[in-house]
Amino acid sequence: MNGMNLGQISHESKIDWLELSETGKKMLFRDKKLKLHIYDVDTQAKETILNYCAFVQVPRAAGRPAGTSMISFGETESPMAGPE
Repeated sequence: MNGMNLGQISHESKIDWLELSETGKKMLFRDKKLKLHIYDVDTQAKETILNYCAFVQVPRAAGRPAGTSMISFGETESPMAGPE
């Protein structure tokens, strides 16, 4: 596909990190409030998966270009975070 709009997301805070899955069906992003969200392009559903995420890292697999690797992230406890 080229030049097609597959959807539009409304979000209340600025996004400071974004990664699209290899298939283009999922989008992982973090906002300026340090919340980590996942968005499903097919269902247009957005879900918060971490309320406090101070660090996000996408490792590159050997022999694969940037943006096509598995997604991992580090989590840091917030002093105000309660049990989930």
